[in-house]
Parts: sequence; C-alpha cells; structure tokens
Amino acid sequence: MSKIALIVGSTGLVGGEVLQLLLNSNQYSKVISLQRSSAFIAHSKLAVIQTDFTNLDEIILPDITDAFCCLGTTIKKAGSKAAFEKVDLEIPFALADRLIHANLQHYIVISSMGANPDSYFFYNKVKGNLEQKLAGLINIPAISILRPGLLIGNRAEKRLAEGVAITISRTIKKITGMQFGIESADVAKAMVHIAQARLGTGVQIYESKALKKLASM
Repeated sequence: MSKIALIVGSTGLVGGEVLQLLLNSNQYSKVISLQRSSAFIAHSKLAVIQTDFTNLDEIILPDITDAFCCLGTTIKKAGSKAAFEKVDLEIPFALADRLIHANLQHYIVISSMGANPDSYFFYNKVKGNLEQKLAGLINIPAISILRPGLLIGNRAEKRLAEGVAITISRTIKKITGMQFGIESADVAKAMVHIAQARLGTGVQIYESKALKKLASM
C-alpha cells in the first residue's frame, strides 16, 4: 500500500529532522508539508502547501496515513500567551480534527515533559490541554504523544535560557556520561519509528526515556 505522510513544523528543530527521515524512507511515496514559509527543499516526493492554518478545511488533501505535528514556539517569540496557545494547542488540535476527513490512521505529536492540564505553569498547562483534547478524537485509530525533555540541537533561532540549559546538559554528559535532555535528532528518529512500527492503537504516551530507546532501534 502506498503510504502518504503529512508534516507540520518541518522548518523547526525536530521537524527538519523528521522531514529528512520521511523523504529517505521507502515506506512513503509522498510527503506533504503544511507550512507558513515558502522555504522548502527540492525532492520528488515532497509537496509543500503554504498556509496560515486558518483555512485547513479548504486545503484539498489525499488520504493521509501518518501525520507528524512538530509545531512549537515560546511565549516570547509568539508575542503573547494567546498567540502561544494558538501555535501549541489550537493549530495542532484543528489539524488532527481536519485530518479525520482525510482518513488519517496515525497522528504523532510532540508535547512536553510535565504536560498537565492542571499544571501551575502555563506552558505545561497548554500542552496538557492539547493532550486532553486529542484524547477525545476517537475517529483517529492511533494517536501518539511524545513528551521529550529539554531538546538539544542547533536552532536557527537562539533562545538564551535554553542555550544555557543545553550547555549545562552537555557538560554534565561529558563528566558523568548522563544527559538530562534529549537530542532533537533522537526525537525525530523515535517519532518516525513509532509511526512506521505502529506500536499501538488509541492514545499512547512516550516519555523522554522511551524516546531515547526507540531512537536507537
């Protein structure tokens, strides 16, 4: 069967890695990237659709086998809590809901360690609310939620606090061999492995430790 993948967030830290893995995989005959920017890499399997994500119902899509949601921002970059919530909750949920009509088989989304709708921390609360809303989409056979820890990688944009934390994490790893964060490339590998192996139906949650293990398979 010809499998078609869809990805959002393909210009981001993890999304860029996921896109390359999908294009290099012989399991997918086509990869569709929904994105705001016009930037894309040339590849015979890649179809880029520019969108501001307000017109998802108007976008004509084929049946989608696996959808990868790698969207994520910060309140500072988004400009407000409301704008952050739109990127990290409203769009990921609206996309999943839209893809029900494209016969989506598996939705794989990046959440966060500590996600909890009752959390005191706004970031974790938003992620928890997303997970809760996705769990209500019973018409998608499989939903996989990834909860990575601190993402380690080379972002195009610099985040000061995150950069300091990554430096500390890499220093600790050199000294002790242990790392409290997770490489963005490992999250991407785990994400694609979960999709291709179809490790379960219904809602499955993968914490950072499990993601590191899956990345090595």
